[in-house]
Amino acid sequence: MNFRRTNLNGTNQKRNPARSGRRLQGAGTPPVEILESRTMFNAVFSSVFGPETLKGDGGQRLTHPEVVLVFWGKFWGSATSASTTSVYNAVKKELGTDFLDVTKQYGTSGSATLSPSIGYISANPTNHGFDGGDIDNVVSQAISNGQVPSLPTNGAIYEVITPPGYGSSVANASGFNDEKSNTFETWVSSGGKTGLSIDNVTLVLSHETAESMTDPGGNGIEFNPSPSDPVGGSGNQIGDYEGNAYSFREPDGILVQPLWSAKDNSWDVGDGNKQNFYISPVWKGSKFTGIYGLLLQGGQVDGGYNPNTYTLSNGIDSANRSADVKATLNGESEYFDQGKLNNITINFDSRGTLDVANIDGVTASSPVLINGNNSGVANIGDGSTQTIFSSVTINNVQATFVNDSKDSRSGLSGTISKSSVTGFGLPNSVAINYNQYFRDGTSLSVYGGAGANTDLITGTSATYGVNLYPGTNGASTVNVKATTAPLSIYGGGQNDTFNIGSLAPRIGTGGTLSNIDGAVMIEETGLSSTLSIDDSGDTKSRTGVLSADNFGGAGLGNINFWGTELDDVTVYGGKKGNVLKVSGTLPFKDSIYNFSIK
Repeated sequence: MNFRRTNLNGTNQKRNPARSGRRLQGAGTPPVEILESRTMFNAVFSSVFGPETLKGDGGQRLTHPEVVLVFWGKFWGSATSASTTSVYNAVKKELGTDFLDVTKQYGTSGSATLSPSIGYISANPTNHGFDGGDIDNVVSQAISNGQVPSLPTNGAIYEVITPPGYGSSVANASGFNDEKSNTFETWVSSGGKTGLSIDNVTLVLSHETAESMTDPGGNGIEFNPSPSDPVGGSGNQIGDYEGNAYSFREPDGILVQPLWSAKDNSWDVGDGNKQNFYISPVWKGSKFTGIYGLLLQGGQVDGGYNPNTYTLSNGIDSANRSADVKATLNGESEYFDQGKLNNITINFDSRGTLDVANIDGVTASSPVLINGNNSGVANIGDGSTQTIFSSVTINNVQATFVNDSKDSRSGLSGTISKSSVTGFGLPNSVAINYNQYFRDGTSLSVYGGAGANTDLITGTSATYGVNLYPGTNGASTVNVKATTAPLSIYGGGQNDTFNIGSLAPRIGTGGTLSNIDGAVMIEETGLSSTLSIDDSGDTKSRTGVLSADNFGGAGLGNINFWGTELDDVTVYGGKKGNVLKVSGTLPFKDSIYNFSIK
C-alpha cells in the first residue's frame, strides 16, 4: 500500500508532508533572468532548497481520471445539501483551471473531470481514528448503494471528504492518497474546528489529485527531496516536501498547491495565462514565513520586442472580496494577499522596449522596485496616490510621473528632493525613490492635488529634469531651496506664492541662491501670483539682471517666469555690494533690497 499524508500544520508526518490552506502571500528576491525555452506554467515558485532528483518510475499513470466525490459524516446532511453543493461547485471550478498542467510532463493529459454523481455516507468517522481501510469501506458503500458508479481502475479517483474538525489516525494530517481493492482513493479534510473551509478542500484536493495521477498506488513517478529540504517526510510524490508549504490562488479564486516541475526545477502552477509570474518564498532557517516575493518580467510575449505594461493595484479578490494586491502583466492578472508580499520587482525588457509601469495601488509592507534598463515610463498614481501604502524605488526609467491631481483634499504638502518624492497625497512614510538615469531626456513630473497645497523643493537629481504641477483649484505655495537639474513649475492658473532661497519659505533672513544650480521656470500662474527671491545671506558681491521674464546672474541662479502673470516680485541681495541691472519695463511691482539699481 502506498499511503500519502498531508499535514495540516506544516510539520511532516511519516510519508507525506502536510499543509494548511493559505492563500498566496508573497516576497524575497526573485530570479531576474527568463529562460526563453522554459515551460510556461504561469506561477513559478523558486526552489529555495535546490532541485529534487528522480527516485524511480513504475510507469503507471492516471492520464485523464474522473474525480468522484464522496461526503462522509452527518455534518453534510445529504448529497445535495448546501454544504456539499458548495464543495462540489468549488471542486468543479478547480478542475476547470489549469493547475494540473504541470503533470503533463509526467505523461498525463494535464486535466481531470468531475463526476456528476455524489456519494453521501451519514455515519460519522472515528475522529483521529480512521485510515485508508476505512476510506475504502466508505467508497465501497457509496458504490454498493448506487450513489456513485464503479469506474475502471485507471479511470477514476474517489475522493472522500470528511466533516470540519475530523482527522485521520495520523496526527495533524489533512489528506492522503492510497490504493485499495484496485481503486484509487484519497482522503480530503474540509477544515478545522472553526468550520468548513473551501480553501482547505481545494488546496488538499489539488495535492492529492495530482499525486494520484502521477504516482497511482505508489507505482508511478517519485522524487527524492533536496538534501537540504527542511520539511522532511517520505512521500516522494510531486506535491511533497518543500512545495507542500506553498499555496496559490488561481485567477478564479480557487486555492491550489504548486507541484514539482522536473523540467524546470521549480514548484509550478498552471493558471491559464501566457506569461510567468515569478514567486520567491521566504524562509527563516527551516521555517517558512508564509511570505513571498513577486517578480514581473517583461519580454515574455511577441518575441520580446513590443512594449510591456505592468500594473499594480489594490484589487478585489473574487473568492473572498478582500482588498489584495492585483498584479497585471500585459493584461494578465494575479491576486496576492494583503500585506503578504514583502517586495515586488518589475524588470523592464532588457532590449530597451518602451515599457510602462503603472503603480495605482499597493498594500502596506510590499515595497516596489522598478528596473527600467534606461527606457520606459513609471506612472505612480492614477490621479490619486492615496492607495500606495508602500514605497517605490525607480532605477533608470526615462520618465516618471507622480499623479495626485484628482485628490480633492486641500492643505496637502509634498517634498521633492534630489532622490525622492514624499507627500503629494502619499500616505505617511511612503516615498517614491528615483535613481540615476544614463541617457538624455529624462524627467520627473509631479502633479499635486486639486486643492491649495504647499510644496517644497530641496533638490533635483543631476539627471532628472523636474516638472511640478501644484493644485489647480486653490492658491498653492512652492518653496524652492535647491536645484541641480532644471525645474519647471506650472501653476495651474491660480494665484500662487513662489519662494526661492536656501531658507524658503523664510525670505530675507539669511538665505542664499548658491544651491540653485538648475534653471527654474515658473509659468501658467494666476495674475496675482508673487515671487520672492532670497540671497540675503550671501557674503560675496553679486551682479544680477532682472527683466520682464528672468532673474539671474553668477551665483544667483537662473530664474525664468512670465512677468505678465506675476503681481509682485521681491528680490533680496547679499551682504556685500551688489548690482542689479533692470532690463526693460517690468510688468509687475518690484521690491528690491540690498542692490544698487542700474
